[in-house]
Amino acid sequence: MDLSSLFNVFDAILKCPECNSDMSPHIDTNKKNGFSHYIVLQCKRVQLEILAVLAFREIGRGHNAMTTFTKIMNMPTSPTRKNFTKIKSIKRFYL
Repeated sequence: MDLSSLFNVFDAILKCPECNSDMSPHIDTNKKNGFSHYIVLQCKRVQLEILAVLAFREIGRGHNAMTTFTKIMNMPTSPTRKNFTKIKSIKRFYL
């Protein structure tokens, strides 16, 4: 099966159940079982939040700075403090 056509179907049909934004499919190369692939569907908004948190951590800023920045730039709200601290250790596909 052609994975690109399958991914196009995922992009067109699937929505995040929590925030109703688009889902982004990708293959997790660390998980494989024979000839099968492990396809991960992740919310695009969550991906952006992870990247934003990692960026703020990289420049030495925390949750308060990110909240202030998103308010000034009229962006959607930043993740909660609890989620912000959870995300700090995630570096999977993004770095």
